[in-house]
Amino acid sequence: MGIKLEGFREFDEKLESILRRLPTEKDRFLKQQAELLMGSAKRNTPVDTGTLRGHWARTSPQGSVIEVYNNTEYAADVEYGHRQKKRWVPGAWVGSRFKYDPNAKTGMMLKAKLVPGARMLKNAVQEQRLFFRSNAKRILGALLQ
Repeated sequence: MGIKLEGFREFDEKLESILRRLPTEKDRFLKQQAELLMGSAKRNTPVDTGTLRGHWARTSPQGSVIEVYNNTEYAADVEYGHRQKKRWVPGAWVGSRFKYDPNAKTGMMLKAKLVPGARMLKNAVQEQRLFFRSNAKRILGALLQ
């Protein structure tokens, strides 16, 4: 009396195929997710001259890591917020109008002290987190079929 098990050769071939294709598919998945994240970050980026929005980039996959970044000098200030120097225009209020007077000891502040952050990358990560699992199942799940 004995049990005869068959089909392991096909199973081994399937596993070998998965192991061969996994690095390529994983890198493709990481690149796709980085591109989606960059697109979302670009949509969330405020535009003045367009420089900040145009400088979103990603690295090539290294192992299981890919980085999305913006190397514009002021990107961190826009993301997290920043303080501004006080800028005053000398003058005084006369009735309901402000009258410029270069010799006045009082004036009007032109800029707010604190500029809140736009949180463009943080919001992009939160948006993409909703779709990450379904995208992973679709792309990496195709390996198992």
